[in-house]
Amino acid sequence: SDLEQIGKILQQMKTALLVPPGDRKALISAIIKLAGAPNLRQSLGRAARETVVKNYTWEENASRILRKLTAKPKPT
Repeated sequence: SDLEQIGKILQQMKTALLVPPGDRKALISAIIKLAGAPNLRQSLGRAARETVVKNYTWEENASRILRKLTAKPKPT
């Protein structure tokens, strides 16, 4: 479902098939589409994993925090 955090991380037809929360028809349609499209399943899964590994590992989160903590303040 295209929930808050999931919708910010995953992109429609690039890394996921997102459906509106609670929309049973859209969910059924997405499942049927994925069931009949092995290449789409593979490309979405591969792209989603690459996105997560690149941007959302514990190491990347820690690095992002450290960069912000050690950044020099901008002059005003």
